[in-house]
Amino acid sequence: MENIVVKKNELLAVLNKNLSDHRQIFEGALVGFQREVEAELQEHISKIKAGKRYNLFINKAVPTDHTLDYDRAIRIVEMAIGDTITLSERDFAQYVMDDWG
Repeated sequence: MENIVVKKNELLAVLNKNLSDHRQIFEGALVGFQREVEAELQEHISKIKAGKRYNLFINKAVPTDHTLDYDRAIRIVEMAIGDTITLSERDFAQYVMDDWG
């Protein structure tokens, strides 16, 4: 399956809901990320103050925010002429299924 034709109004409804859901999930993930990083850093600070010497590398992935992607997609659909929109399978997975890989 390469392209999917969807109804414009249904797509807009899904995009707006997914944007709202995404923002809530992202903001929660950001809070969790901050807590994890602070805890790990505090642990390393305690060890360093205790005189322990070791190589230190912290690699934590920051949660990804797709708000601008959703905003852009919503605006594109709003401005599109016609009642249907053609999406690639990849765009459908990301914007409709909220599967960003």
